[in-house]
Amino acid sequence: MPLAGAELAAVPRGLREMQFVDSLMEASHGTSAADGGFHLSPLAPGAVDVLAWAPGHRPARFGPFPSEAGLDLNIGDIKPERGPVIIGR
Repeated sequence: MPLAGAELAAVPRGLREMQFVDSLMEASHGTSAADGGFHLSPLAPGAVDVLAWAPGHRPARFGPFPSEAGLDLNIGDIKPERGPVIIGR
């Protein structure tokens, strides 16, 4: 079953400078459509990981995937696992 409304982003594989994660995630951010499809760009050259998170699902990392300038990459289906939900106030 497609997961609509999932938030996704791509970050360079092995990123060690955590101060750049927010800006990279914002630059490559996407939201999955009703059919579960998504498009992320621009991507950093080299290997990237795709991060995904959605309500009722555990945050997940998929990859690594190769990234080259001008290359469209179809990574197929990604399936974040269902997970517990914490509610508080």
